[in-house]
Amino acid sequence: MKLPTTPWPRPTAVALACALFFCAVALYHGLKATRGLDWHPGSDAYRDIALAQIILDGDYPADYLVPDAWLWYNPLTGALIAGVSRATGLAPPQANVRMAPWINLLPPLLFFALAWRVAGPGAALAALLSFLFFLPQERPSYVSASYSPWLLAPHLTQAVFYASLLVWMRHLKRPRAHTALLAGLMLGLTFLGHTAPAVLLGCVMVLTSALAGADRARHLRLLALALGAAFVAGLPFTISILFRYQLQIKNPTPTTWIWEGAALGRLPQTLWGLLHWQTALMLAGAVALWRSKAPRAVKQVLIAWPAVSGAFLAYSYLAQWAESHGITLRQINPGYHYVLYLLAAGHLYTGLGIAGIARASATALANRAHIPDDARVRARLRQGILLVAIAVLFAAHYRDFRVWHGFTRDRGVALRRLDQTDHFAPYRWIVANAGKGAVFLCNDRPGIYCVAPAGARVVSCDPFFWNLYVPWEPGAAAREQLWTALRENGADAFHDLAAAWGVTHVLAEAEQRDWITEERFPGLDRVFASENFTIHRVPQPSAQLPHDAIAD
Repeated sequence: MKLPTTPWPRPTAVALACALFFCAVALYHGLKATRGLDWHPGSDAYRDIALAQIILDGDYPADYLVPDAWLWYNPLTGALIAGVSRATGLAPPQANVRMAPWINLLPPLLFFALAWRVAGPGAALAALLSFLFFLPQERPSYVSASYSPWLLAPHLTQAVFYASLLVWMRHLKRPRAHTALLAGLMLGLTFLGHTAPAVLLGCVMVLTSALAGADRARHLRLLALALGAAFVAGLPFTISILFRYQLQIKNPTPTTWIWEGAALGRLPQTLWGLLHWQTALMLAGAVALWRSKAPRAVKQVLIAWPAVSGAFLAYSYLAQWAESHGITLRQINPGYHYVLYLLAAGHLYTGLGIAGIARASATALANRAHIPDDARVRARLRQGILLVAIAVLFAAHYRDFRVWHGFTRDRGVALRRLDQTDHFAPYRWIVANAGKGAVFLCNDRPGIYCVAPAGARVVSCDPFFWNLYVPWEPGAAAREQLWTALRENGADAFHDLAAAWGVTHVLAEAEQRDWITEERFPGLDRVFASENFTIHRVPQPSAQLPHDAIAD
């Protein structure tokens, strides 16, 4: 099932030693970037941290922000953080940071295993070199098919995707019920990790089954078995989005976020950037794949993977164009997620290209130098040229890799947050004192960084973090009315609306702290104060109004 590759003497030992060295280099920089830190530098990670706290509280499948709602975001990464937190005693924010450099070795290792399976050790090592070190300094980790010191669900789920492709290619070679079941379970696990790679993987499975040729009917029957297994494996997530919410999206904002690198306005620059020497290597790899004697199924998978990724990215551009003309096209998830998988396929093709050029160079050199047509001698020549090429490319890219902003800029952001410890002070109080079912009136930032990770809920928050299946506007309007009541001394209006929304605490900052005094708002007891924040407990009526209007 392998492409013709450069024969190596003792290929396993040589390839594994070099691959482990590359991964050790990445791990060194990952540990260096996260050393001494307790808080992730980005905001997206706090979804997973909050979900980890919900799991630890025994509150699954609750939503991490919305009272009385169920989860909408893939739970696998949060479950992993909860497991590490439980095993180590670290709080989820700290567990997230400490585990990240280690667990994020899985994407490059499984990418290497996938490349080895389809192309042999030489091309696999070259592909791993590209995967780890051909990394533009300005590209964020969440769209980098590479190693990252920061734990994010879209990045980590690469590992499950590559493992799933390995299983699926084995199934295509020898289709059996048990391999179909295993592939389906891996598809379900991918879906628990992140939606984009699950959709991509599912499309690859459908396309390659439909193109199976004379045995197509059997492949399609086994595909149905695999999809059934995937459905069962995904139930910890679909129990919420499918059975409770019936996939009825009421807040599409999270699906519309655009990474600037995948913005329609930058498309000309993106296309111009393809005029690069690495593109030539990828094209050489594609030619090598096409001309090889690799099994048809392998070729189909390696073509379907970037083709489907490109189609979803193209649809994202179309959705952006339509939006600019007043037309809304729904997306399953933001199109930039597929950039990561396009890049990963590009790294694989780059490895094929490097190995193919090294092989052709060795043959030309051997013929020009009249080296005897001895298989062992020529194999060593091909191995030597490939290793020299890999060493030169590693040396040329190592400097850019070590100053990549995932190691430098993101660490700087995390260090500034470490210096501003008071910005996280409410988190510690809420974890220790708020209790299950607490609902906070607060601004977006403390809601995401302090309230949600502590296992509490909010009246409203940034719509990009709000539940897909719960309307955002009612909570946003209620939050504004509550702040207005506090600002304008409307005690009765405040208490009535707070009771309707089940508000148990007010987390105030800046001038909001001056709006609340016991004289104007009897019953609002200050229970916490720090340099930047105060927390007030809201008196609870004997019977609160239900939250059905919020969650349903």
